[in-house]
Amino acid sequence: MASHGKALGKKAAKATGKKAAKATAKHTARGVASKAQRKPLRSATLLGIGGVVGAAAGAGAGWVAGKSRRPSETD
Repeated sequence: MASHGKALGKKAAKATGKKAAKATAKHTARGVASKAQRKPLRSATLLGIGGVVGAAAGAGAGWVAGKSRRPSETD
């Protein structure tokens, strides 16, 4: 019976964690939208920079992963 109580505790903790994450995401989205209304040029600039940096990081990671999987040409 003691293990059953632990399982319920884990489920409650997981549900609480999900609710907290959802509330944080909503709060962040509202804050970003509010900031975008007040300073749209700055928001667009930062979003654009973030997209470029993210694309570069993804391309770099893909290049490294692809490079390590190819058979060596000297074999």
